[in-house]
Amino acid sequence: MNFGQLYLQEGEWNGKRILSKEWVSEATRKQVNSQDNDSDWGQGYGYQFWRCKPGCYRGDGAFGQYCIVVPDKNAVIAITSETKDMAASMQLVWDHILPAMKDTPSLPDDAAAADKLRSMSAGLKLAIEGTSVATNRKDQVNGKTYQFAENSYNAQRVSFSFAGDQCEVTFEEDGKAIRFKSGAGAWVTDGEKPGNSLFALRGRTPVRTAISSHYYWSDPDTLVVTAKYVENAHHDVFTFVFSDDGLELRFGNSVSSFRGDADPRAPIRAALVDA
Repeated sequence: MNFGQLYLQEGEWNGKRILSKEWVSEATRKQVNSQDNDSDWGQGYGYQFWRCKPGCYRGDGAFGQYCIVVPDKNAVIAITSETKDMAASMQLVWDHILPAMKDTPSLPDDAAAADKLRSMSAGLKLAIEGTSVATNRKDQVNGKTYQFAENSYNAQRVSFSFAGDQCEVTFEEDGKAIRFKSGAGAWVTDGEKPGNSLFALRGRTPVRTAISSHYYWSDPDTLVVTAKYVENAHHDVFTFVFSDDGLELRFGNSVSSFRGDADPRAPIRAALVDA
């Protein structure tokens, strides 16, 4: 958002000039042709900026990361998302947000409208995937710790603690504990992922982020835990296949899933050490 605001203000920040007006103008206008179509990717390209159909410009990242600058409306629109249809996400802005920006002074406060918006926002949630089957394995693994075989992630252990409709998963990587809670058929946001941890994939944004998670039992021996990284765009799916003396951890991730590819991380095994 701040980056877009700097360009909206033609290179000034807190009264200090950071970029020249000439650079901002050059960087954000069409310098070369882009795609040969009338989409938002066919409006021309500047210096790291795409032009947009309504005449504004944007910074554009994979799977729907947008910093859209609308000089005519004195506005910056920042979007962090993960979608297979980036064009559809942007079209929502053109269809709904831009038409609502009026060329008039700010409207007076509307308490009823603000309450309605807060209520709608509170009700928004990502879909839950998967439904649990009946299992006795939950009680058997509750409170247990498993030791990983040697692996390239320097992951040592994982343990599980079930209480009510939540499961606390604790990984130990490089001697450090990473804990988060996961809900049975409901998102729970409780836990944090340090940067470049939790079996990190190369090329992912290495930022510290809160974790929102849910779980289900896909069969009596298989626990599927989805971990969504709130301050990032992606998520991982950890699938634990239990046996009486250990488990196998299999990996899934949103980017590979979108592309129809297998996760590049090979499964790793762990032995039960806390009987």
